[in-house]
Amino acid sequence: MCKLRLPNKIPDVHYKYASTLEEDEKLTQAEEQYILANKPKEAISMYVHARCWEDAERVALQHDKVMET
Repeated sequence: MCKLRLPNKIPDVHYKYASTLEEDEKLTQAEEQYILANKPKEAISMYVHARCWEDAERVALQHDKVMET
């Protein structure tokens, strides 16, 4: 529905879905959704909170250009 009517809302949908997945402790899937929402910092914070240091570092390194903005 968003694709047709409100394409600018698609990142918001991904963000909300990522938050739900994070609450359900589905971190890998949540990461994917945070990235699709263009919010890599949220994925990094999620991993830091979960003490998954290697995953936090991986996301930070992969999305370094995005984080500079």
